[in-house]
Amino acid sequence: MKKHIITTILLSITYLISCKSDKTNHDNLITTEEQLIEDNSIQKIGELEDILTLIIADHLEDCIGVAKGKCLLVKENDDDEWQLMYQNIENFEYEEGFEYKLEVKREEIPNPPTDHSSIKYILIRVISKTKK
Repeated sequence: MKKHIITTILLSITYLISCKSDKTNHDNLITTEEQLIEDNSIQKIGELEDILTLIIADHLEDCIGVAKGKCLLVKENDDDEWQLMYQNIENFEYEEGFEYKLEVKREEIPNPPTDHSSIKYILIRVISKTKK
């Protein structure tokens, strides 16, 4: 009977130790992965993801995409030509009469709907908003 109790205790301790070491390894793996993501060291193959600055004009321009409408005029540098932007910038509320300088994140959209862009833009911050 005494051998059975000792064996049970030893097996229990071994089990608890092995579970504890697995958890520790898992926690270390998560910490390492989070650090790599923070350092931008992890990138998925085929995924476009950049941070860029866009200048938004103070007025909208007529455009025809999926339907006729108004589009933002954008450029990346002061010396560039204005280009039509057919999609919205997520979390950005445009107000006509103001020129904006924005920091945005550009991401690839996997399997976009037909006649839609394969790229989306997400506002990170408004750098400036100037009355024109």
